[in-house]
Amino acid sequence: MQEWTIMVYMAGDNNLSSDMAYALGEIKSVANDLGITPNDRVSFLAYYDSGALTVPSFNFDFTNPAAPIRKITNKETIKRFRTKNELKALAAKHAGVTVEDESVETSSATAYGIMNFVDWCINQQGHKATNYALIFSGHSFGFHGTSFMRDENPVSYMTIDRFKWALEQVVGEQLLGQKIGILGFDSCVMSMLEIGYEFRALADFLVASEGSIPNAGWGYGNIIRHFAANTSPKEAREVAEQLVKSYIERQQDSAIGGQSIDISAWDLGKVEAVAKAVNDLGKTLYTKLNLPAKGNDLLAADIVVYEQLNRALLQSHWNCQTYMHDQCVDLKDFCQQLLIEHLCLEKQIETIFGAAAIAGETGNVIRENFWQQIAEIKTALQNVISAIDACVVLCGFCGEEYQFSNGISLFFPWSELAYFITKSRYEILEFTKEIGRSWDDFLAFYVCLATKRLPRKEGWSFQIGFEKLTELSAEQSLNRDNLPFKRDNLPFKRDNLPFKRGESGGYLEYFGRLKNFPLYWDVSGYAKDFNEDSGCKYFEWLQNR
Repeated sequence: MQEWTIMVYMAGDNNLSSDMAYALGEIKSVANDLGITPNDRVSFLAYYDSGALTVPSFNFDFTNPAAPIRKITNKETIKRFRTKNELKALAAKHAGVTVEDESVETSSATAYGIMNFVDWCINQQGHKATNYALIFSGHSFGFHGTSFMRDENPVSYMTIDRFKWALEQVVGEQLLGQKIGILGFDSCVMSMLEIGYEFRALADFLVASEGSIPNAGWGYGNIIRHFAANTSPKEAREVAEQLVKSYIERQQDSAIGGQSIDISAWDLGKVEAVAKAVNDLGKTLYTKLNLPAKGNDLLAADIVVYEQLNRALLQSHWNCQTYMHDQCVDLKDFCQQLLIEHLCLEKQIETIFGAAAIAGETGNVIRENFWQQIAEIKTALQNVISAIDACVVLCGFCGEEYQFSNGISLFFPWSELAYFITKSRYEILEFTKEIGRSWDDFLAFYVCLATKRLPRKEGWSFQIGFEKLTELSAEQSLNRDNLPFKRDNLPFKRDNLPFKRGESGGYLEYFGRLKNFPLYWDVSGYAKDFNEDSGCKYFEWLQNR
């Protein structure tokens, strides 16, 4: 039995088609140069769906020079792999299972496409191994939108829950209950806590990026070279770490092109601890911000905490590393920025109390209550950071745009509009349903009340806004048509912008960029090598003047 079987699923029926074709050529060239044979420790196989209508999909076995390619035709998809449950249900076709149309052009954005490929690799080609790596290359936008594994012919995409179902069949049927050693995403915005939590029971390690991936992808030739150079057995953790290093090394050579990337490896066995810590943080922040819920128990210290925490959250959210048009944050960087804000607050708070002319026993009680609440927030933040440090095996970055990445991102939008448009997809994720309800509650409060100015409307108050938010949160099923606004009723439509669609992309790229990060194209490294934050150093410098 081989040590590793590495399977790459390339969904290239889109604008990535030519880049993936080049990557396949690179793999073939390196495999031939190294003289890889079926008797080697590692098997490397790939599926490729071309963007050309006249070109069928292909399976490639780069560890078998005698038969490196197998052409896939529409006719063959009829003989696709079927699960045990489907075999039992053949009498009632399609009963209980969504089955893709077999008469259309072969699509990579199907659960059965994935299952067929893995079945071909392991059972038909005979590449059973001690460890398996399954890497998906294609478009994605985290759990958002309709871009995950997007296929242009026919136009289709996969949802996260459908993709998860496919992996469950792979683990249960082809791998006979064995977890995928490494689940990789050579695609954008997949190193999210919400995404990793979905697959914690199906894979041991996750390798993905918080930000965008260039069309050229990971560079699989470099990965093969690393495997060939090291003849000793490799554990999944070591391979996951090597994938990160391999990509960073490759990207450093092309940094002069101005592209920024990040990539990280997680231990999915420790992701639940991160999710729990985030939920506890959400609960703590929500409790401190939700003044209307305190009713008659509202204390003077509660108001002070609300005012200071509200400012600190906005400042930390602004300063921290973000992705996906600033709709996601690097979780560790956000927590570190919020800790810095509290560090500043600790040095200034006595001045604040003095200015308020708070003295005597009453003042002492308020101070004690205030410090107790601040300590609870700091503890929750530190717990998140500790959980991330235990979960992330290695995080690397190259380029200015993602230089403050630490491995795990989290959905953290700026506006009520962004939150509610995404809510219908967000609330069906396992993270939100099982363990992240308090974080979701905090998000709703943050974007709808805490960070929003009151409207110029007679009789409007914070209490009224809270009541309306409570009514919205009580909705059992919130979809686009149930929102207080519809797509066509937004302040502007895409075609009504003051610039053409082609111009808008360039405009947003140069003038809509919110972050004022240091612009150094040749910055690169690993997050573990940068433990001290520049914000802390700056604050220490001010204190020592």
